[in-house]
Amino acid sequence: MKKALKFLSWMFILLLTVSVSSCKDDDEGHPFAGTVWEYQDVFTDGTKTKRLRFIDETNVYYDTETRNAGGVIIDNESSPYSYTFSNTLVVFKPLQVGNANLEGTVIEGVKMVLVNTTKPKDDQEIGIFYKK
Repeated sequence: MKKALKFLSWMFILLLTVSVSSCKDDDEGHPFAGTVWEYQDVFTDGTKTKRLRFIDETNVYYDTETRNAGGVIIDNESSPYSYTFSNTLVVFKPLQVGNANLEGTVIEGVKMVLVNTTKPKDDQEIGIFYKK
């Protein structure tokens, strides 16, 4: 009887440990997968929206959408990238020849300063993207 109670106690502790550790992983998740970040320029004759759509843990699309003053889309481009991240730095590698290398610096978890690392230092910033 003592052996059975001791065995059940250990099994109960093991079950609690597995449950708590699996919940912790689910809560943290991946910081970018499934998220969308946007930057928008507003002009008198329309808007230009730049968007980062993080598809999963390694793939992202960099979209540019131009609308006229009436809100009609007049141009739409989408470029695939792969990405890696470490703390607040996100490095984007183009999957199409001719596209720029990009880097993003995340601030406070909701703001990302995106720069084009193939341009000269004084002309690198693309914009400040906000998490949607």
